[in-house]
Amino acid sequence: MLTQDELKQLIHYNPDTGAVTWLKRPRELFKTQRSFNTWNTRFSGKVAGNIVNTDDGKCYMQIGLFGKTTQLHRVIWVYMTGEEPDQVDHENGNGTDNRWSNLRDVDNAENGKNQRLSSNNTSGISGVSWFKPFGKWYAHIMVAGKNISLKYHDHIFEAACARKSAENRYKFHKNHGSVRPL
Repeated sequence: MLTQDELKQLIHYNPDTGAVTWLKRPRELFKTQRSFNTWNTRFSGKVAGNIVNTDDGKCYMQIGLFGKTTQLHRVIWVYMTGEEPDQVDHENGNGTDNRWSNLRDVDNAENGKNQRLSSNNTSGISGVSWFKPFGKWYAHIMVAGKNISLKYHDHIFEAACARKSAENRYKFHKNHGSVRPL
């Protein structure tokens, strides 16, 4: 990863909109005058980065810098703070929304507390499922790699309340389990 100073010579980031544009590059970065002129004519002032789909179907922005492709939100974090992030979480779940107010540096455990509702979910409530052998709703939550049972319930509302209470107790993000764009 480039340093904060190096990035600020190459790109401009608008924290309010999340937009990243290429800056005019200095001549010393190019072998020839022609490549200098060509690059700056083609890219200077234009949007930097493009949208890509990951193997799990999520969309993020990526950017190529000197032959290395990286996620744009990671570049933005270094641009703004000067430090490499552990993981950058998009709070609203939209991986293409790179506004500064939507980004936060988190560890893997914290990032897991801001997951969208799984596409496999059939109850509409994260951590709540119908358990046919008992004829009851089962509530559970995963914390620090451990599945914690929140018991069986006669009504989905009771199971949902147990799950929401556990989310609050374990400090899950307010958006956890919501339906959000990939």
